[in-house]
Amino acid sequence: MKTTRRITACALVLALGTPLCFLPATARASEEGQRNTAIGLTAAAAALLLTQKNKLPGIVVGAGAAYAWKRHQDTVNERRRRERAEREADLRWSRYERQDRRERVNRERYRDYRDGDSCLFDDEAPRNGRRR
Repeated sequence: MKTTRRITACALVLALGTPLCFLPATARASEEGQRNTAIGLTAAAAALLLTQKNKLPGIVVGAGAAYAWKRHQDTVNERRRRERAEREADLRWSRYERQDRRERVNRERYRDYRDGDSCLFDDEAPRNGRRR
């Protein structure tokens, strides 16, 4: 009898443990999935705490729910940080483009002035917002 149970236990361990070796190291859930898991754990913790005489399972599930909420908040913070970095990069490039456009216009104005095609720098034109 002992031998059959031992063989059955080994077969069960092999059957259930082997697929775990081939799973990816980390499984990533979506932000919505993490939120739904946290909500479910919170509801389960509340139900266990309110209905069971032994409060330990409710406390354990509540701790799991708190950890799930923390992981969800970490994911939200990471997404916001990534979006902010993308926005700042876009602003940086647009700033460079504005500066490049400004320099191009200034070069064209100077070229026109040098060639005598424009009256932007004549004595009658305002300089720095003042007239002479």
